[in-house]
Formats: sequence, structure tokens, C-alpha cells
Amino acid sequence: MSKADLHIHTTYSWDGMMTPAAALNAAHMAGLDVIAITDHDEIGGAFEALDLAGKYGLEEIPGIEITTAEGHLLALFVHQVIPPQLPLIETLLRIGAQGGLAIAPHPLAPMTHSLRRRPICTALSHPEARKVFVGMEVFNGGLPYRRNNLGAKALADSLPIAQVGCSDAHIFWSVGIGATEFPGPTAGRFPSRSD
Repeated sequence: MSKADLHIHTTYSWDGMMTPAAALNAAHMAGLDVIAITDHDEIGGAFEALDLAGKYGLEEIPGIEITTAEGHLLALFVHQVIPPQLPLIETLLRIGAQGGLAIAPHPLAPMTHSLRRRPICTALSHPEARKVFVGMEVFNGGLPYRRNNLGAKALADSLPIAQVGCSDAHIFWSVGIGATEFPGPTAGRFPSRSD
């Protein structure tokens, strides 16, 4: 089994406190195999990490934490910025057009711009959007009140969606606090909705 942390911020985010190199080093020290740099509405940190990942023995997935009109959304395997503040469905379709996948970070969490039940369910009922919207964080290590993860887990248990754990790290020592185990050594082995 391999481990991935799919929600990490760097100094390319307004609230990140580590460089992409520091994030990669922290991920290596935490024993991770795959990471995603997902800065807020910015992809530069992901590209910088992509260039450096081999030095640390890691696979890096380029990503963004997009501020949609309904809440934050992690876009993975994308290579172009998607504008913030678009409706959730439109954002998902734009992620899909790049061949990407999406995960709901910190769903239902108060004090952060998180997706709520209704937009999540609406997106999962949309015939095209649901092909892209494949996961939900049920453990977010960065939440001030981790009991919020219980509500996310309960919601995910009732939906046809993969469940992931992530750190939501903004500083090096929290990288890997939350991670997801998956079979195989690369992100190419991540389960898809058709598995």
C-alpha cells in the first residue's frame, strides 16, 4: 500500500507558510508516496513541486483548491487555473475538460468556505459532473475542530463517493497528518468510479 496527501498548501497560497521544496521534504520525511499541492486559486506551486518531486522520491499531482460559488473544491490532475467564484457544476465541468478529478475538502465545516450537503448532492446527480466529482475528505487534519470530520464521514457514507483523508497542511510539520492509503506505487492506481 502507498500513501497520498492530496491537500497541501505552499507560499503560493495567501495562507501557506512553506515553499514547495519544503512541502516535498516534509512529505518525504512523513513517508508519503504521492502528494498534491493545492494552493488557493493558484497552480504555480504545483508546477514548481512537479519539477522538484523526483529529487524527493515522490510523485506530485498538480492541483488547485478552487473557490467555487458554493464552497471550496480540490481539482487534481489539472494544468490550467480555473477561475474562482464559478458555480460548482461549471467548475466541475471545467476540471473534467482538463482530464482532472475533484474532491470536496473539509465538507460541511463551519468557519471555512466549505461545500454543504445540497450542492454536493446536486453535483453527484448531474450526469457529467459526477464523472469528475469522485471524492470527499472524511478526515481533514487542518480543521480547528476535528469533530467536524464526523459529519463529513456520515455524509460520505450515504453517497456514492470515495472517502479520503488529507492534512490540509499550511506548514511543514502538518504534512501527512491526514493521508489516504491506496494500492500500487503511483497515482495511476487510484480507484475510479468505474472500479
